[in-house]
Amino acid sequence: MQAIGPLTGTGESNPLGWTVYTGDLVAHDPQTQLSRAFTEYSETAVFGSFKQYITGPVFAALGNHDSNPEAINTPHSFPGRLGEQQSWNFEHVAGLWQNHGWITPEAAAQARTHYGAYSIKHPLGLRILTFNTDFWYRSNFLNYVNTTNPDNSGVFSWLIQELQAAEDLGERVWILGHVLSGWDGSNPLPNPTDLFYQIVDRFSPHVIAGIFFGHTHEVLFFC
Repeated sequence: MQAIGPLTGTGESNPLGWTVYTGDLVAHDPQTQLSRAFTEYSETAVFGSFKQYITGPVFAALGNHDSNPEAINTPHSFPGRLGEQQSWNFEHVAGLWQNHGWITPEAAAQARTHYGAYSIKHPLGLRILTFNTDFWYRSNFLNYVNTTNPDNSGVFSWLIQELQAAEDLGERVWILGHVLSGWDGSNPLPNPTDLFYQIVDRFSPHVIAGIFFGHTHEVLFFC
C-alpha cells in the first residue's frame, strides 16, 4: 500500500510519499522446502525489488511466514541461546531496511532488539510503528510457554512506551502488523489480543490514527 504526500504544483506526487508493507514475502511452501538461507534470500530479493521499483521509503512489518521455521519467534525471556534463536533474522532485515535508506540506524537497532519491530517518524510528521504479531499468533507454539503472562515477549510493553512517547510529543501514529487481532478469532491468542485492545483503547483516537494488518490477503485498516 502506498501513501502519497500532498501534490506538488506540477501535478506529480510529493517525493516524501511512502509505502507500508504488512509482511509475508517468503513462499508459503511446506517446511521441508524452506530454510534459513531461503528466508534470507527471499527477504534480500523482495526488499531489493521494492528499493528498485518503489519511490520513497518502505516501512515493513514481518509476517508469520517471514521466519524459519514458519511462524516461530522466540521471546528473549527464554534462557540463553533459546531466546536468541531468531536473532539472525532480525539482524538481517534490520540491515536491509537501513541499507536501503528506509529507516535510521536508531530504528534498525530497535528492530534488532524488538523482533523486527521499530518506531520511526516520517519527515511529514507521521510516526510509523511496526510490531511482530507472531507473539499473539496461535501457530507460534512458543507462545504457549508461560501463558499467564500476556506479554512474555515484552513487545507490548515496548509498544506502550512508544505510544506514550508519541502522546507526550503530540504525534500521530500508524501501527503496522501482520496477523490481525480479531476477525473470526481463529488467529490470535485471547490474552495478548485483549492487552492489545486495551492499548488501542488507551491511545485512540488522539494518538493512533490507523492500524494496518495483512495475513488474510485482504486490505484491513482500522482507525
